[in-house]
Amino acid sequence: MSNEKEILVSARGLTKEFAAQASMWNSKKQVVHAVTDVNLDIYKGETLALVGESGCGKSTLGRLILHLIQPTRGSVVFNGTDLSKLSDEELRQQRKSMQMIFQDPFASLNPRWTIRRIVEEPLRTHNMFNGSDEEREKRVRELLSRCGIRPEFMDRYPHQFSGGQRQRVAIARALALNPQLIVCDEPVSALDVSIQAQVLNLLGKLQKETHLTHLFISHDLSVVRYLSDRVCVMFLGKICELGVTRDVYENPLHPYTKFLLDAIPLPDPELRKEDKDMLTGEIPSPVNPPSGCLFHTRCPKCTEKCTKEIPELKRTADGRMVACHLVEGEKIE
Repeated sequence: MSNEKEILVSARGLTKEFAAQASMWNSKKQVVHAVTDVNLDIYKGETLALVGESGCGKSTLGRLILHLIQPTRGSVVFNGTDLSKLSDEELRQQRKSMQMIFQDPFASLNPRWTIRRIVEEPLRTHNMFNGSDEEREKRVRELLSRCGIRPEFMDRYPHQFSGGQRQRVAIARALALNPQLIVCDEPVSALDVSIQAQVLNLLGKLQKETHLTHLFISHDLSVVRYLSDRVCVMFLGKICELGVTRDVYENPLHPYTKFLLDAIPLPDPELRKEDKDMLTGEIPSPVNPPSGCLFHTRCPKCTEKCTKEIPELKRTADGRMVACHLVEGEKIE
């Protein structure tokens, strides 16, 4: 991705800490380090994929970027506006440009509302079309049709649709206010494999038609390769590697990225390697993260320096950013 691309979202020093629940064995106050010192730019019109194991902070980072939750530290600048400096009303107005598609279409739609009301609600909330019921209905019909739902079904309820159809309704709702950014939080992981490709194709088609920017959160790296321009790999709340998708997949630089890619199942038995390295060692806790590099307890290439010093996110010769002591690069200011 060229540096000449226009930046839509710029996160700097983004950190989120949650209070951990006390247990019968430990009554001391503890902190979960969900996201730590993340610096990230998202360019207009691109699909940036956010990948990593469950619990690495992907969804938390997505919600921080939309300011659905407040950061402990750091800032998010959206289209030149620092979201942390907005009043509640100003932030509500800004939300017209930022939307989210949630993972579970069974839980993200109100079961007591018709599809018409679900898609229409953002239009009512922001008083679009000056309160004209006729114009709002026209917009709802257009959105449903665009997302592959027949408009004559819009007075049905969510339970009368399949999982894939419900996710299409959620996509229609996200598009209602003509946003610039959509955070897709594992939007196909709850769907049957046969339906996933249809929803992904729909997201790609709509992005081209409306010039949307996508932050696509996923743990499925085979899906990510299909649709993303760049990939950001996270481990325990920090960025390990960030670069153009083709570069990351063909030549992963961070040991953790390599392990993730090696874990992708290959359909052709002839291409499968029997000597793949497996992750070993202690899985670190976000409540008590290890010193130095967070990945060192599981890294086969760990050195003494890795156990003591936190690696800085550095830019390599091909423009990638990597946080690893074993990778040469220039410090990112």
